[in-house]
Amino acid sequence: MSVAAFAKKGRGLLPGLFLLLGACSPGGEGPVLLTGQTMGTRYTLKVSEKPDSGARADLHAAVEKRLSEINALMSTYDPQSELSRFNAGRPNGDFPVSGETAFVVQAALRVAAATGGAFDPTVGALVDLWGFGPQAVPETIPSAQALATARQGVGWRKVHVLEQPWRLKRSTPALRLDLSAIAKGYGVDAVAALLAARGHENFMVEIGGEVFARGKNSRGEPWRLGIETPRDGAGVGESFSAVVALDGKGLASSGGYRNFYLRDGKRYSHFIDPRTGKPITHRLAAASVIAPSCMEADAAATAVMVLGEIEGLAYLEADPELEGLLMIGDGSGGFKTVATSNWPK
Repeated sequence: MSVAAFAKKGRGLLPGLFLLLGACSPGGEGPVLLTGQTMGTRYTLKVSEKPDSGARADLHAAVEKRLSEINALMSTYDPQSELSRFNAGRPNGDFPVSGETAFVVQAALRVAAATGGAFDPTVGALVDLWGFGPQAVPETIPSAQALATARQGVGWRKVHVLEQPWRLKRSTPALRLDLSAIAKGYGVDAVAALLAARGHENFMVEIGGEVFARGKNSRGEPWRLGIETPRDGAGVGESFSAVVALDGKGLASSGGYRNFYLRDGKRYSHFIDPRTGKPITHRLAAASVIAPSCMEADAAATAVMVLGEIEGLAYLEADPELEGLLMIGDGSGGFKTVATSNWPK
């Protein structure tokens, strides 16, 4: 699972998303209704029916408020967020949380169970240890002792969601939660729900490359999204491996080709496998997933990146609601593309 924060200072986007997704909009797919900053990146809303200035201002304020609410619940950079207070709180006993935080933690734990722990919302200590959290990149690779110590606080089975009222409980003092690989997708879904509740039927919501779209664009055509070809050092949107139409679903992409470092000639990815405690070493360069919600797509794309091309494809194929496109390095700087059987043709 990737990273330990909504924003990594000095590195821009929330690690793990990397703008692998770009809008393909020849002639324009709809007016850019709203843009802004959230969760360490930017958000964009497109609505096919352009509202008047008063309605636009009202909607903008509502969207900003909604995103601020989610950040105040799940950010690991805000020391006063609900999640940060749980992480810093007493190691024993229950910690009261909102229904929203409990919902996202439950969703993360379901993905953890389905992937055998390849996706793990408690991986933050390992991410920090390898230099992909708030701390600087280490000068030397972590020792076996440091790795063993960090792993004591990692394990999705060590956190529990309790109901009536909603509470979180951990079974080891060192454990702390990190929802970075799922909360941004949840934010997309929340804004989409807000738009739908206000009567909008044709819109696209995007936060840092994670997208949910519904209905048609301003030309009466499906919303189309381009999936970027992974390439070291390439500018965002230089080329696309696929273009998909999206209606009533979420689309998320993850890749390791923009966030890594080299030590003694070896490449260390920001994707940490919680099962080993170390960065991934397989050939999978990027994964894009379509799912009923952006939250599900967000988590699944990260899970596939940790699982690798073989296990990742099997995980996607086992769930008929998930559609995936994997880009695998061929060892010579190129990539081959493998899709699930239900990926849009």
